[in-house]
Amino acid sequence: MNSSLFLCLVLQLAFSYCIHGLDITKYLTDYPEFNKRLTETKLVDKINGLKAVTILPFDDVAMKNLTGMSPEVVKAILSVHVLVDFYDPRKLVMEFQGPHTKIETLFQSSGLARGDQGYIYIGFVGEGAIAFASAVDTKYNLILMNSVIPEPGSVAILQVTQPFEVPGIEDSVGGGAGLTLGGMKKVDHAPIAQPHASSSSSSSVQMGLMGMALALASFFF
Repeated sequence: MNSSLFLCLVLQLAFSYCIHGLDITKYLTDYPEFNKRLTETKLVDKINGLKAVTILPFDDVAMKNLTGMSPEVVKAILSVHVLVDFYDPRKLVMEFQGPHTKIETLFQSSGLARGDQGYIYIGFVGEGAIAFASAVDTKYNLILMNSVIPEPGSVAILQVTQPFEVPGIEDSVGGGAGLTLGGMKKVDHAPIAQPHASSSSSSSVQMGLMGMALALASFFF
């Protein structure tokens, strides 16, 4: 066999193994309850089958917001925290600003999402913090706290402050008997920039060039 052809085959096999051999749980050991729920709801199986993925986990304190919710609702909420592509902070800052570009989550591909329930938006709040919002109501109440890129181009772990609030998601998955997301309480964290009031205009959440530079600097320098 031609040596060049053999090398190409080896590289293809290695690449295929990297993609299909994903075990997302090993990258989420700092978020034990989040990790546990991904396994219990069998979302790990769907995540491990993706070619590229970004997870938006939250800590065990914020996980208490899901206490009392039905398994169906918990699974739906967690699936909104799974982006079906690779996004690091630099890509978020440079490509996604305000309620103009929707980012798809695993919930959208589940077939259960109604309207924009399976999409999120990216915005900027306070002194340049990167923030996330459900595309349903555009309230930027999730703040990016930390980022780890274990597999550049394939896997990103972006810690956020709390679970997404997606209006109507309980009804979409038939889990209305559980607690509603509207009852979610703000959890205590280290001081961070707080989001502005929600608005349909992207100008209320975009921070301008200086803020963008600050956002990038906080993650890359």
